[in-house]
Amino acid sequence: MIYQPEQPELLSYVLEVNRRMIATRSLEPLLVYALDEVLKLVGGETGNIVLKKANGTLDFRAGRTADGKDLTGPGNMLSETIVQEVLASKQPLVLSNALQHPRFAHAPSVMHYQLRSIMCVPLITISGAIGAIYLENRSIQNRFTQSSLPPLEILALQVAVAIENALLNEDLEAANQHLLELDRVKNEFIQLIAHELNTPLTGVKAYSQLLSRLLRDLEKSHPRAFMTSLKLEQVVENLNGRIQEILLMVKISSAQLELIKTAVSPADLLDELTAPLQSVINSRSLTLNTDSFTQFPPIQADKKHLLIALRDILNNAIKFTPDGGTVWVNGRLQSDTLQISISDSGIGIPVEEQTRIFDLFHGLGNIAKHTTSKHAFGGGGLGLGLPIAKGIVEAHGGTITVESDGYDPDLLPGSTFTIRLPIT
Repeated sequence: MIYQPEQPELLSYVLEVNRRMIATRSLEPLLVYALDEVLKLVGGETGNIVLKKANGTLDFRAGRTADGKDLTGPGNMLSETIVQEVLASKQPLVLSNALQHPRFAHAPSVMHYQLRSIMCVPLITISGAIGAIYLENRSIQNRFTQSSLPPLEILALQVAVAIENALLNEDLEAANQHLLELDRVKNEFIQLIAHELNTPLTGVKAYSQLLSRLLRDLEKSHPRAFMTSLKLEQVVENLNGRIQEILLMVKISSAQLELIKTAVSPADLLDELTAPLQSVINSRSLTLNTDSFTQFPPIQADKKHLLIALRDILNNAIKFTPDGGTVWVNGRLQSDTLQISISDSGIGIPVEEQTRIFDLFHGLGNIAKHTTSKHAFGGGGLGLGLPIAKGIVEAHGGTITVESDGYDPDLLPGSTFTIRLPIT
């Protein structure tokens, strides 16, 4: 079927073709579909879509016949001279018989392939001429006329925009793949470095513990030496904790975290969560209020990892609550979900930051405030705690959310982190 401009269904036809092209995000299928429709519209024997590369050379991306077959051969045997002319002028060109045209009759391709009826329309976007649609009919002269141009030019505008969108989509996909590859390499590098540090640190840790035991008998006679050994052991333990955090984060971000689930008592979980923090709570004159969790049924969970997640949230509450403040750990049973809320009377979280607070390294903040302590008020860390907590909770099929009225170091609006875990 060959549409003519005067036919009332032409506009509907062009709109339908445009809708189909918009829905086609990959370039090659788009070019094939566009060429098939162009050939149907104007009745050429063969058609090509040629794109212009950044260096000005031509990229013969697609060639089709009127019966829906792919053209083969270098440049599909079209006239590059004519395509370059149209791209340079940004104007369409219609030749009834190229062999008799004064400007193109002696072009090598016109002479060699005995080209006759040719119509070539530029593909123009806001970026300029990005290519051209080139149509031929070698067996019949005067096949294309000026009256064939308007519908093809309308369609060419739509094709140009669709091609540019598809090219942008290809660039975006390539960039995304590159980022994924960089992320994979980054994770492998971090994991390798962490393992390289972990190996010698294991030996240092063993020797520091041995040294502390040997010096324990000399605590009274050589108190400084004994305290130094304890400090060394603590420093080594802190460093080991950071390395384990990094390794855990790599596992989470690469979806390699393996959980070993057992029946876990929420009451035992609460005891193991809060007991190690009593000395910190006392040293900073904080108040820790907790609900009773004894009435809650066991949950299926990896106790080791779930404790890490809850401890990261509780450490965060302690860190951003001024001395003398209060931290709460509350529990509720909602249908088949255990809800654990950790709240504080601290400085709060800026509203605009709350959607990003679980992003990796987001908690780095001002490097001047960085501290190795997990509990020093207002100190910055590696920014791993909350992302790790989120990853572990989600690996359990749960969710974690944050609520805060904003950041205010004077009014102390506080924050509430809510973890929801399935019972089974």
